[in-house]
Amino acid sequence: MGSRPYSTSQEKKEGSKRSYAKEVLDSLWADALAYLLAIVILLNFWSAAFLELVMYVVFYPLCPSIWYVTRILGVRFGWLFPMLCLKWSNVRIRMTGKGAAATSLGAIPPSPFSFSSSWQRYRDLLTPGKLPRAFIMINHLSWADTFVLSPWLHAHNSVNGDTCWPMWKGFMQMPLGWIAYMSECPVLGYGKEVDLKTIHRSVTQFFERRMTKFFLFPEGAVFREEMRSKSHQYATANKLPLLDHCLLPKHGAFCRAGKELHRQGMTTLVDLTLAYPPASSLYDAPFNVLDLVKRHAKPLYLPLHVRTFAMSEVPWDEEGKVQDWLNQRFMEKDKMLEEYYQNNGGALVEGAVEEGSRWQDLLMDLCVWIVLQAVMYGALLYLGRRMLGYGPV
Repeated sequence: MGSRPYSTSQEKKEGSKRSYAKEVLDSLWADALAYLLAIVILLNFWSAAFLELVMYVVFYPLCPSIWYVTRILGVRFGWLFPMLCLKWSNVRIRMTGKGAAATSLGAIPPSPFSFSSSWQRYRDLLTPGKLPRAFIMINHLSWADTFVLSPWLHAHNSVNGDTCWPMWKGFMQMPLGWIAYMSECPVLGYGKEVDLKTIHRSVTQFFERRMTKFFLFPEGAVFREEMRSKSHQYATANKLPLLDHCLLPKHGAFCRAGKELHRQGMTTLVDLTLAYPPASSLYDAPFNVLDLVKRHAKPLYLPLHVRTFAMSEVPWDEEGKVQDWLNQRFMEKDKMLEEYYQNNGGALVEGAVEEGSRWQDLLMDLCVWIVLQAVMYGALLYLGRRMLGYGPV
């Protein structure tokens, strides 16, 4: 007698078990790969930080101009592996803003595969005064903000050591923080007065140090429920606007940096508004960066709105009016985010164009980075052996 076939319900149960087991296994593989990529990213930051340190010690006291070039390249290569991982993981930027980024940050080369345009980007990068100059501000939703913006900024030839990013003191425990510190980015978190002096010092002789862009998160903290409550309490007590998707901006650093940069000739202020889709894990997990390097079967599109203002539009000499101007911009941001989250529409969606790093530019960076590391570590090995008396390699 043959064995009795499984009933339909039993087959469904078995199929469900197999499907669940496959999902668990796929999830474990995805997590393992994400951790591996995170380790690779950290190692690359370590290597870039070491390059910066060596070049700083060797060149800064003797020839600052050479140091400025190595600083620009060191930061670019430090961000290379995060950008490669984001390219692979299918995280993409959809930008709105009627070409504001192209005019204020530099146009993106045409898409056809051509290394000549990649070489031109290097020539522009290393030619003083060639890259556009801008004061950039953005809302702060997540620790992932700088990572997801990096491919978009790289497309505009702006992920380099010519961009000054103020950073929180906690990042000094990581290679990323060391790179930023050696690249003369201000380290904040030591009290209002100290931080404002640090900001002012960082923008002094800004262009003479081959800097072109100053990047600022005016909210001063990552947006989350706890911080929103504090923002609402402060706004209510001081009769200021209540914001639901942003924190009330702090105008001190914005005013101090903007006033000095405007005095030195900065003419363009770029305002970025970033959002995360509600279905994304980044929407309600502001400290979750690991998901950025997990492969998404379908592209994860992040909306970014870009608009520009003339620096002369801001009344820099009157701090109270600067605060009002900044509050008004964040009220507009809050409205854009409300329209996006409620109706998946508005300024963050209408007329969106996908922008991001080109593979040929990333491959060019990778080739140059490999050559530079081979030269640097080869020279250090040679000098080390000579100093220890082993003679030539």
